[in-house]
Amino acid sequence: MVINNRTISLTKSITGVRGGSVFNIDIADAGYTGTVTSTDVELWATDPFTANAAAQRIAADIIAASEDGFIRPNDRITLVDSDNGTGATRIYTGAATSTNTSVAASSFSTIVVEVIHGSAIVEGTLSASALAADTTLTNRLYVGSELVVGDAQQLAGSIHNVTKTTLTDADGGFFINHDGKFVIGDSTNFIAWTGEELIISGKIRQSSSYTIEDAFSDENPASDIPWSVITDDGDRPDDNATRNVHRGEYESSTAYIVGDIVSWNGESWICTQNIVGEAPALESAYWNIMSARGVDGDDALFYVLSNASYIVPATSDGSILSYLGTGTTIQVFEGSTPLVFHTTLAPGRFIVGTPIIS
Repeated sequence: MVINNRTISLTKSITGVRGGSVFNIDIADAGYTGTVTSTDVELWATDPFTANAAAQRIAADIIAASEDGFIRPNDRITLVDSDNGTGATRIYTGAATSTNTSVAASSFSTIVVEVIHGSAIVEGTLSASALAADTTLTNRLYVGSELVVGDAQQLAGSIHNVTKTTLTDADGGFFINHDGKFVIGDSTNFIAWTGEELIISGKIRQSSSYTIEDAFSDENPASDIPWSVITDDGDRPDDNATRNVHRGEYESSTAYIVGDIVSWNGESWICTQNIVGEAPALESAYWNIMSARGVDGDDALFYVLSNASYIVPATSDGSILSYLGTGTTIQVFEGSTPLVFHTTLAPGRFIVGTPIIS
């Protein structure tokens, strides 16, 4: 037989980490059960406080008295021995811990000489040797002028997220140190300034459908975003011969890559496959002739172009964006004699020598 039904509802709630709390301990109190001694209180009430053993016994009392079993930054601890009239207040500035043996005397501030209850307005300068704010949660820090990282000697100081604690940390995040070096990203995709060079690793995406890699591809990007004008450093794919880099006279010991242009036996050649040690020739699979040598003799004419071709930036539909940097210089020779292009005596023609106009 059921007499009554009851429903019990359970809910979960997220609680935050406690901030600094206030602890008052009198070792002369009859109910005190800790291990702090009157000598520990004397040391506590004297600056500088350097007794690590005493600090650990005091930390043990705070850990036992706290609601979460931790001693945390900004905990305000007043420790007194009323029987001997000694005592002082200090602020815990070390890392949060539940183990008292990890606490040192340096984990506490100097003696607190004044406590302000309520708000304080300072007209002028408020100076402090230390600002304890390690447990400031869900708050903002507004800097209206400058936030300076580092000391006067530029030997220390950094800004970083929780996971990336050094410049070489492989975890994702950001790190900025005291002398301006920084890294953003992880070990694979990142941008970093080493103090001497800017390093970019991985993809740089201009939009969701276009990357810098598209500019080095034979296919147009999937959107109508204009092609970027990109300066080539020479490291291009073998199947994309668009470098057109003039390398001077051919040298057998030089490594040439696709798009290199050389002079050889009075002719211009362009490299079609990466090669070392094979001279340009008509039957070669590595070279194409661009400008052939003319017939030897006094009346043999030949020309030299400073640039045989150019790649210009364009949109995906083929519209030219800019002709900047295009153009060529044409030199015409009759045998070994350069011909002069003249617009007055022989308009639109090349003539031998410098004409005299009377």
